[in-house]
Amino acid sequence: MLLTKQQLLAAVMASDDEARYALTHVKIDPGAAGGTVTATNGHMAIQVVSRELPREGDIPEAPRQHGGEPESAIYLHAGPALDAAKVLPRKPKLPGFQLGRLLVESGGRVSIGSSDGLIHQIVMADQPEGIVYPGVEALLRAQAAKAPVARILLSAKYLKKIAQYAEKFAAFGSPAVKLTFYGHAEPVQIEWEDPRHVVKGLLMPMKIHDEAPQVGPEPGTIAPPAVLTPTDETMPGAVRLEPSEIMGVDDALAAAALNAREVVEKTKKRRGRGPAGAAAAE
Repeated sequence: MLLTKQQLLAAVMASDDEARYALTHVKIDPGAAGGTVTATNGHMAIQVVSRELPREGDIPEAPRQHGGEPESAIYLHAGPALDAAKVLPRKPKLPGFQLGRLLVESGGRVSIGSSDGLIHQIVMADQPEGIVYPGVEALLRAQAAKAPVARILLSAKYLKKIAQYAEKFAAFGSPAVKLTFYGHAEPVQIEWEDPRHVVKGLLMPMKIHDEAPQVGPEPGTIAPPAVLTPTDETMPGAVRLEPSEIMGVDDALAAAALNAREVVEKTKKRRGRGPAGAAAAE
């Protein structure tokens, strides 16, 4: 069974609390392509399904690896999974060097062979007995059967930066972050607080082009997120929605931009910075 580097790295989502023994493992289900890897620590879960793998002949052989293909689910401790991933290059020149070969030896012991072309590595691990793993797949299927409240695409890069900033408040304990969704094209509001601060933020969504009129790239591609920009140097707190230069913006975003500009203009007039105020000052 072949596993990608990304599948092996799913082990970072497993628990590091050995008292929760089952959660320190990843579940590997063999499949027609590359199988499915599931990891969870009880607070978050991830499932990685491989779509298409190179041909078996394109995979470098790891020396002294023996065993057969797994016939049922394998439970592998996160440590050996991450060890196997370390030797695989991040951006391999050949697709085969991005894969590890998992085999099951007699007695149920698991081996993962991997190579970067120069270094060959075999990681061995024993399978646990009587492990009871959380029903992540059943929960995903149950949710898929329901109508979603909203589908919103967010930039992983910006979501990570916000989460890292929120962790700066960890002197008072890691904050609970609240996300509020107003629609698939509306900014996501992000809030948290500690004894000294109240923090509110916005994260712009990314637009799915098969849900809106096509402008720019081909259908099914994802546009860069809209950006927040200051509208006036004298009003640093005011923002407006500005679409990416290469992408169009749907009616909801256009309406939000118009409303923001109207608010700015009204505020200027109240402060005497509108046309009438400027004439009076002269």
